[in-house]
Amino acid sequence: MYQSVRVRKVSTGSIFKLVFLGLACSLPLTFLVLSLLSLWGYGHVQVNGKASSWIASPVTGLILALFLSLFVGALMSLGLWIYARFGVLRLDLVLALNDADSRTEQSLQP
Repeated sequence: MYQSVRVRKVSTGSIFKLVFLGLACSLPLTFLVLSLLSLWGYGHVQVNGKASSWIASPVTGLILALFLSLFVGALMSLGLWIYARFGVLRLDLVLALNDADSRTEQSLQP
């Protein structure tokens, strides 16, 4: 069950963490699939002009996720800092009771 939370500011560390986790969980898998497809002749994945192996591809995805999260995280931090000057952000969250059991939901008490 989602709870709405009004937030004035989001820490820069939280923004970078969210962006990096989102990219790090998706880009290496995408690069792995593209590399496997290239092994079967569906195009070529090249790194520095050489054909990439399917093992090197997830590493390339992680490196790209790191650089993109630095760039996108910095821009998101700037944008949310500017937005915080004019309005309040509303987030819909599912809260955990404690760190040991992150699957258990907790509702916000008004």
